[in-house]
Amino acid sequence: MQTIEQTLDSREVAEMMDIGHWQLLRKLNGRTGVNGKHIKGYVEILRDNQVVVTDFFRESIYKTEQNKEMPCYKVTKKGCEFLANKFTGEKGVLFTARYINKFHEMETALATVGSAEELAQLRTAIEAQGKMLNSINRKLSGFGVMEGYGRTMQDMYRSEIARMITFMNDEDALCKVYTTAKYVPQRK
Repeated sequence: MQTIEQTLDSREVAEMMDIGHWQLLRKLNGRTGVNGKHIKGYVEILRDNQVVVTDFFRESIYKTEQNKEMPCYKVTKKGCEFLANKFTGEKGVLFTARYINKFHEMETALATVGSAEELAQLRTAIEAQGKMLNSINRKLSGFGVMEGYGRTMQDMYRSEIARMITFMNDEDALCKVYTTAKYVPQRK
C-alpha cells in the first residue's frame, strides 16, 4: 500500500513560527558566532549523535521568482514537534497550535482519499481536470467574444465542460479533487 508523506515546507514553518525563513535555516544549519567559532545547528547535532535526521528534517530546494534555487527543508510532524519543544513563550504556543491544526487537516484530507486505488483514481481525475482546463483555455484564447455571438460560444464551452465531466464519470472523485488536491503529491 502506498503511503503519502506528510511534510511542511520550512518556509511555511517559519511563517507559522512568525520568524524569517533565514532565521529558521540558521537554527537548523548552524552559524558562525561573533568570535568566528562555528555554532552547531539542530541538524548537525542530531547527525553527530546518530539520530536519523530525515525523520525530522529533509533537505530540499525551491525556486525563486528569478528561477534561482534556494535551500529549504521538508519538515515532518516529528520535526515540527521538535521545533515546538525548542520554541517558548506565546510564539511557541501559537506555532504548536498552527502545526497541529495543519497536520490534522492533512490527515483528515488523506483519510477521505482512502486506499492507493482511490488515490490513483483521484490523481487521474485531477490530471483530467487539468487537461480539460488547458483545452478550454486554448479554445478561449483562439476566439474573441464578438457581440451577438457571446451566448453561442458560452453554450459551446458549457457543453464541452459537461461532456468532459461526464467522460470522467466519477462524481465522488471530482468532489474530492476540490478539497484534497493540494495534499496530493506532485509527480516529478
